[in-house]
Amino acid sequence: MQLKRLYHRVLDDNGLPVQEYARDAAGDIIIDKATRIAKARLKIMRDEAGAAIVRGVLVERLPLHDAHKFSPRLIEAGKAEGWLTETDKKITIHCALSGNIVFKKVAAPGRQCNHCGLSLPGTQDDPSGSVARRHVADEHPDAGVANDYDVRNYYLTKLEA
Repeated sequence: MQLKRLYHRVLDDNGLPVQEYARDAAGDIIIDKATRIAKARLKIMRDEAGAAIVRGVLVERLPLHDAHKFSPRLIEAGKAEGWLTETDKKITIHCALSGNIVFKKVAAPGRQCNHCGLSLPGTQDDPSGSVARRHVADEHPDAGVANDYDVRNYYLTKLEA
């Protein structure tokens, strides 16, 4: 799945988009070497902190398979920009043109026991994994499987029809 952010553009008095020149790190205008023309781009509206104002997203190339993964960082950015909402059981992307796309949460980031499915403390709460190893040793002593628990740094979801 590919998300494309749509930004608010700065308009002039006639309602036309304002262009600004692209600049390098030193602040100099970038000139195209082949055409010798200054590179211009449409000016984007920014908030008081200087962050670009997002007006929505487009979802491109949405695979129709069941499993989709969302990083916690993408979830937080989407909520902050207003194009994503999250509940205990669902993640909803509010698309600019095609409406809402809803995903059901299957598993949250963290560790999960492969024997009983119990959610265990994640990498931030238990960096060494000692709680997960202790759980497997205490609750499943006869297991003897090399991969007793999974570690996920993403939300595992299913696309709802």
